[in-house]
Amino acid sequence: MVQQRRFLLLLTFVGCVSIPKRDVAPPDEAFAEAARLQLTHLPAYRSLDATLQPAAAATMRDLRRRNQRPVEWFVSLGLSEDSLQVDVNLWHMSGLRADTRFILGNPSGRDHSLRYDRRSGKVTMLGLWQ
Repeated sequence: MVQQRRFLLLLTFVGCVSIPKRDVAPPDEAFAEAARLQLTHLPAYRSLDATLQPAAAATMRDLRRRNQRPVEWFVSLGLSEDSLQVDVNLWHMSGLRADTRFILGNPSGRDHSLRYDRRSGKVTMLGLWQ
């Protein structure tokens, strides 16, 4: 009886532990498609214009907060008309495959947009693509 309880306790403990996933680099195919679309790999955000780098860094923090891995994402950034906000479009690597090139909308189901407020230094809006 004691042996069974120990086994159940161990089984319960093991079931509650989550093993973190390793960062997986996007396949070459995703990089080729991103280059065609003029997207930047998010971890390489330091290659962007200096005015856009804080928005990219905040985007990486926001993805981590939502348990996403920034290494899987490509990004396009642009200043709003008033230059007080940055529009951030995020493309997941799973949607950047040759077989999804002509699919309209959100082929990966994970692509979305953010808005970064340059005054507050925070992501202020999240919009999912339809």
